Amino acid sequence: MKQYFYHLFTVFTTGLLLSACVSVPKESIALSQTIDRDLSVYKTSHIGITERYFDMVEEDINRFIDSKITPALINVWGQKRNVQC
Repeated sequence: MKQYFYHLFTVFTTGLLLSACVSVPKESIALSQTIDRDLSVYKTSHIGITERYFDMVEEDINRFIDSKITPALINVWGQKRNVQC
């Protein structure tokens, strides 16, 4: 008798859970499409901003090398060769 009620409870609960998830509002589909489109725009924007940032970092590094490191290396090389720069 207990098994009968257990099985009946299980079937009833499963039916209730499955019937609760049957319908999806139309608004949720539109919201999902809007979010998908917005995420694509944000991704493209993020990639563009990241590329510009790393271009600026690369320019700063090259400017530092050209203005500080290269003259210092030339002076060191010139002193080792006894050449006046």
